Amino acid sequence: MIHDFNDLNDALKILSELHKISIIFINKEQEIIFNYSNNIITNPFYKSAEDLISSLEFKPDELFVSPTLKTNKYLESYFVIGNYSNNSAQGAFIIGPSIPSNLSNEMLINRFEFKNHDKILTYFNTLMDEKRFFKLISLIHFIIYNSKLDTDTIVRQEETPKKLSDLVQQLELNVIENRRNLMFHNSSMFGKKIQNAVREGQADTVKELFSSLRLKSERPNVKLNNQLRYKKNLSIAVITLGSRAAVDGGLHPEIAYPLSDLYIQQLEELASEVKVIDLAGDALYLLAKKVATSKEKLFSKPISICIKYIFKHIYDDITLTKLAEISDTNPSYLSSLFRKEVGITMTEYIQTAKINESKNLLILTKTPISDISNWLNFSDQSHFNRIFKKHTNVTPKQFRNENGIN
Repeated sequence: MIHDFNDLNDALKILSELHKISIIFINKEQEIIFNYSNNIITNPFYKSAEDLISSLEFKPDELFVSPTLKTNKYLESYFVIGNYSNNSAQGAFIIGPSIPSNLSNEMLINRFEFKNHDKILTYFNTLMDEKRFFKLISLIHFIIYNSKLDTDTIVRQEETPKKLSDLVQQLELNVIENRRNLMFHNSSMFGKKIQNAVREGQADTVKELFSSLRLKSERPNVKLNNQLRYKKNLSIAVITLGSRAAVDGGLHPEIAYPLSDLYIQQLEELASEVKVIDLAGDALYLLAKKVATSKEKLFSKPISICIKYIFKHIYDDITLTKLAEISDTNPSYLSSLFRKEVGITMTEYIQTAKINESKNLLILTKTPISDISNWLNFSDQSHFNRIFKKHTNVTPKQFRNENGIN
C-alpha cells in the first residue's frame, strides 16, 4: 500500500499513461483535485472533465463506502473508489471508462445522433473492454488499500434508462430492424421489388434485380474490412424476407424455411463479397422458381406424404426406408424425387426440421441438452452438437445462453 498521497498520485499517473485510461480524483464537494487523462482520446460529447463528472450524476455528499461501478447515458462505465483517512472520507477516485464488449459500431450509431461518425466511433473503439477493465481496477484497488477487490461488494449504478444488459439487447433488436428496413443500400423499393417477384414466382425478374445489385451495394461510412459482414447481414435479411414472400405466394412453409436456412448457412462460410450477393440471388431465384412451380401444381403425392410425416413424427427416428414405405415408393426413386421437387436432399430437410424444433426447446424450456438430443433421435449428444453448429454456427449451449429463458 502506498501511504503517501503524492506517491499514490505518481503511481496512478503512470497507470493512466500506460493503459490509456482516465483517472480523476474529486474531493467531498465533488470538485476535481487532479485529472490524469493526457494523450487520451476523450468523449467528443464532453467539453470538459466537469461534463464527465456531471454525466455520472453523483448525489450530494455521496461518499462511496463500497466500490461502485457507475454507467452513464453514453454507456460508459466508470469505477469509483472512495478514499478514506482515519475513517473520514477525503473524496473518491474515478477510473475509466470501459464499454460492453458486445457493442458494435452499428449499435452505437443506432443509439446516438452523431454529426461526426468517425470521430465518435474512433473514441468508443479505443475504450477498454470490461474484462481488462476489471483486472486494472483490481490492481488499482490493491495499490490504494493493499487488499484484494471483492467483486461481490461492488455496487452497480446504471444511469441509463434501463439496465445496461437490457439496453444492449434492445440496441441489437434495433440494429436488426434497421437492417430489415435498409434492404440493401437503404432501398425499400428494391426490397419491395424482390418480395413481389418472389411472391409472384417471377424468377427472371429476381435474376435481373441481382445482376444490377453488385454495382450499388456499397454502404457509405462502412469501412472496407466491414463490407463483407455488412453484405452477409443484409443478404440474410433479404433471404429471410424472400422466404416469407414465397410462403405468401403459395409455397409450403416446410419447404421455404428449411431452404432459406440452408442458404444462410452456406452464406456464412463465404469469404467473397461477390459470392455473398450471388448466393443470395441464387436463393431468391430458387424460391421464386418453386413458387412458380407450386402455382402450376402441388407437390407430388409421395412428397406431400413424406413432408407431412416428417413434421408429425419429428421426435421419431425418420429414415428413407420408412418414408419410402409410407409413400409406397422405391427408396432410391423417392430420394431423387424429393431433391428434384424440394430443392434439397431428404437428409438436409430432416436435419433442418429437427434443428428448428430443438431451437424451440432450447429457447422455451430448461430441458437438458442431452434430453433434447435423445428426444429428437440424434445418435448421441456429440452428433447433435455437431449438426446444430453446422446449421447455426453456435453450439446448443451458446444458443440457449443467448436466447433462452432465464
